[in-house]
Amino acid sequence: MADSKKKEELEDQLGKAAEMAKVAVKPVLDFLTMALPYVITYSKKAHAIYLKLPHDYIELLTGIVFCFMGGFYPALFAAIEAARFGGLETVKNSLADLADEALKIIEASKKDDKEDKDGDGVSDVNQMDVDDYILRKSQLVLKKMDPKKVDHAIAAMYKVWLSVLAVLAVQFARVATMSATITEFLQKPLDRYVIPVLEPAAPKEYRKWVPVTISWMVKLFAMSLAWYIQTIISAVGSAMRGGLMMSRSLMKLAYKNGWKFVPQDDKDTNIDEYASYAFAAFGFWFQFQLNFAVPFPFNILLFPFELAEGWIKYEVANSN
Repeated sequence: MADSKKKEELEDQLGKAAEMAKVAVKPVLDFLTMALPYVITYSKKAHAIYLKLPHDYIELLTGIVFCFMGGFYPALFAAIEAARFGGLETVKNSLADLADEALKIIEASKKDDKEDKDGDGVSDVNQMDVDDYILRKSQLVLKKMDPKKVDHAIAAMYKVWLSVLAVLAVQFARVATMSATITEFLQKPLDRYVIPVLEPAAPKEYRKWVPVTISWMVKLFAMSLAWYIQTIISAVGSAMRGGLMMSRSLMKLAYKNGWKFVPQDDKDTNIDEYASYAFAAFGFWFQFQLNFAVPFPFNILLFPFELAEGWIKYEVANSN
């Protein structure tokens, strides 16, 4: 009887939640219909402005970010590099295709919202219950959407994301292996010399917790140390990558501004490599001095980067 009552209560709660969700559908769809065109339009305008900006200055700015901030967000910058090699241009094209499909459906939905077949002065959608409204909008999406285009765009983005995950999974596996090695290296001397000293000092009823607590502390320390070492490796790599971008963009800008003694093509000289070493060393030193943590108030401005970093680490951890 108790199980049957609990089941009925659960079904009742689920039914109420479903009804609440239905009530929220129309306002949410109305908001998306209003907001998405602005988001997509302004995103396209921002991208058009970006394409018109001097490429060398953009590359210089990107190089500075990589050189001086790569260690702050190691997973994010590793993902960007992996995506660059895995097909970042493909992602851009896929997002553009999805945006075009979304705009097409939104325009059709706006026309549908104004339709008044019975001529009573009130649009048809405003005279429907929630179930009919959902069904009508679902049918509209199915009619207006190009399924092949959407499928191709999503599949292309998924392939790039899989390549990013593969690269980051290797990084995560390296951290896990390093952590296990450090734990094994530290645990044996602690078992031999530290635990026998601490156990007699602890109250008799709590002595059983001493080995477990020490083990947890060692594993936590080992994982923290492994991530710190990985952060250093990532910071060195991003500093070198950013330093080379900076030196090459500066060389191109110098030549364009009349410094004719500077080679036009980086293939004709080693100056860019020599300069990149100095930029990379300074970039790594800058990050190391800050202990690979973004200082205030930049941590507030770069909070979206923090979210992206945490999300990427979570996804990589779940994929293993």
